[in-house]
Amino acid sequence: MLQNRIQAGQLLSKKLVGYKNEKTVVVAIPNGGIPIGYYIAKELGVPLAVLPVQKIGHPNNPEHTIGAAGLTDYFIATPKGISKSYITKKIQDIHECLRNFKLNNHEFLKIPDLHHKTVLLVDDGMVSGATLLYAIRQLQKSQPKEIIVAVPVASHSAVAALQKEVAAVIVVIIPPFISTVAEFYKNYDAISAEEVNLYLQKIKALGQSSQSLESLKTVTMLHYKNKSQTTTI
Repeated sequence: MLQNRIQAGQLLSKKLVGYKNEKTVVVAIPNGGIPIGYYIAKELGVPLAVLPVQKIGHPNNPEHTIGAAGLTDYFIATPKGISKSYITKKIQDIHECLRNFKLNNHEFLKIPDLHHKTVLLVDDGMVSGATLLYAIRQLQKSQPKEIIVAVPVASHSAVAALQKEVAAVIVVIIPPFISTVAEFYKNYDAISAEEVNLYLQKIKALGQSSQSLESLKTVTMLHYKNKSQTTTI
């Protein structure tokens, strides 16, 4: 059992010390992945980036992830039995949310992309792995040297699925059975916009970059004030 995301990030960072070098970038999924990413970036002394992604929940159980969407496109893992109208509406809502995020909550700062970099892709956990799979697909377009998925807790099936897609999947806890990420945290409160901004400002204060990957070729400064909560399961 993990105490909270702070402890989770600290434990995970210990498993990632081998990636401490100038060509490593931590990429976090908001909102829950940002505290995780902060502590990893802090311990390794590497930049922290944020990839705006939101899960697509099942109509009968929003905590069950069926896919994910970014700023311009989407990925559906399990469309069987789900109406096209539901998927279309959900994607439209997510795209609008992320467009507002892009419009209102960042300052542009162009820096070198992820080409030939080691990317540590982090979130606070995964059950289906659909959100992280979508993120992997997006990051692969930038041709990084390698992608490492790092999460505090994950299902056996998600680990097995993502191992086929990336160089490594690093996890603190792989339980025999998992239905939600929250059940493996004593404190799994939603991460507020203010907390997100605080973490990114703290990493800036350490002299490391706080960025938002708004496209695969442009990395942007992020001041995250969006009120929506995204939690990968």
